[in-house]
Amino acid sequence: MNLSETGYSFIKWFEGYYSTAYKCPKGKLTIGWGTITYPDGSPVRECDTCNQSQAMKWLAYDVRETEVAIMPLIKVPLSQNKFDSLVSFAYNEGANALATSTLLKVINSKGEIYEDLFVRWNKITVDHDGKDNDGDGVIDEPGEKKPLTGLTNRRKSEFWLYKYNEFKVFK
Repeated sequence: MNLSETGYSFIKWFEGYYSTAYKCPKGKLTIGWGTITYPDGSPVRECDTCNQSQAMKWLAYDVRETEVAIMPLIKVPLSQNKFDSLVSFAYNEGANALATSTLLKVINSKGEIYEDLFVRWNKITVDHDGKDNDGDGVIDEPGEKKPLTGLTNRRKSEFWLYKYNEFKVFK
């Protein structure tokens, strides 16, 4: 199975296009539509630039790598929208995150999919921001995670695409 045009549009919408390398909220240098490593294996570097044609080639390569990585993980037949949703999730979080997720376990057991199975993946690790991000009363503890509105909205949209076969953007 391959990502559809809707799936590509979905990823492009949430990743956004950047012609110059920047640090994403997770601190990784990123360019184009979410590329962090070029097809030759080299990492994105500060001051790297690209045009949309280059970025599209990198996106297609990255998507294909994501498809190949997640296909063996999925043990049940999927419709196109469900596949697109899971490719978007794995493109953003990584195939290993999907592999170890409750989301995948529920999918493979043909269980009911709820929004929370996606939305729980809305956090990034933060260090030393002077806040108690997880509400446990400890400020700046190692490995503390902070929810991001953009990730929450992306996960809600991935759920919506998975469950209702509709590309809906939450804000």
